[in-house]
Amino acid sequence: MQLTEEQVQYIENRLEKDGVNYWDIRMEMLDHVVTDVEKRIDLGEKFKDAVQDSFISLGWKENFNGSCFEKVIAEKLNVYSREYGRSFWKYFKTSIINTSTIVFSLSYLIVFYSISKYELVFKIVLFSYLAVMIAFLFYYLTKYRVRKSVQLESALSKATFSLMFINAFIYMPKLFEIDVLNYRLLTTVFFWFITIQSFYGISFFNKEYKKVNNIYKQLIA
Repeated sequence: MQLTEEQVQYIENRLEKDGVNYWDIRMEMLDHVVTDVEKRIDLGEKFKDAVQDSFISLGWKENFNGSCFEKVIAEKLNVYSREYGRSFWKYFKTSIINTSTIVFSLSYLIVFYSISKYELVFKIVLFSYLAVMIAFLFYYLTKYRVRKSVQLESALSKATFSLMFINAFIYMPKLFEIDVLNYRLLTTVFFWFITIQSFYGISFFNKEYKKVNNIYKQLIA
């Protein structure tokens, strides 16, 4: 028996109510539940009983907060995180191994190292980087507003990955007493890394956003 649109919507609403907030995970689970419920109804179960039994078979459990798929969602988040992590680093490695990126990298390293003796240069580059990342995050939070997606959250974390190293880099010379020459070399390599990683991270995010947004539009059409 094929479920009606109202019955499918009922299942999706229950999934969301029970904590499946990421719509891409919800769509995956919805597809599984709908197929399972149709089979159960064919075997004689009533619709709501079939939904409940299907939820339990998926890992639904009652707790003091009501009910949820906490363990199921945690497992799926781990799977998605590893999958999108591999996708990003594959995209990153493919992107940097080309002539234009290699030429840019060498030119960047030579030029930045030659002018890194000026403290003002370091400050300008650092603040420029922070300004670009803040603008990107602001743009995402406004223009790129879309229903909660684990895929987009993962892509966003890859785009802003290099931000985690800012504090460590700033305080490293004080902690390890790095001399001026080595500090200039470290600064050059560090800014090369955050420039390349941020550029391709944002590029990867934009690619994923277009793909996810197209899928979402098809689902709500």
